Amino acid sequence: MLVRFDSKVGAFSMFEKDARTMIKLMGHSDTIPGAILGADVEKTLQTFQTSLNEVAKQETQDRPTKSDDEEAEESVSVNRRAYPMLELLKKAAKHTETVMWDFDEKLV
Repeated sequence: MLVRFDSKVGAFSMFEKDARTMIKLMGHSDTIPGAILGADVEKTLQTFQTSLNEVAKQETQDRPTKSDDEEAEESVSVNRRAYPMLELLKKAAKHTETVMWDFDEKLV
């Protein structure tokens, strides 16, 4: 199932499992639907960036040495998956806009 993140400054969808991870990294429970009020977006952005830095450090420490054959099967890092969320939060913080999320109705 897809979860849609929406704001007046932009929108995107991602798979539910990844969306729940992003929501937790923002400091919220993984409840869907949910929202961040415009006045709270700046603080949420700071929390999200701090969490991403911590996860990146952990991923670097946990990454085993891989051969060339294994490089092709490398998983996508949390930071790459977080890029659309990070950009949406930055734009929403700049304009003090609310960010909401819910299951993508088009696919339900």
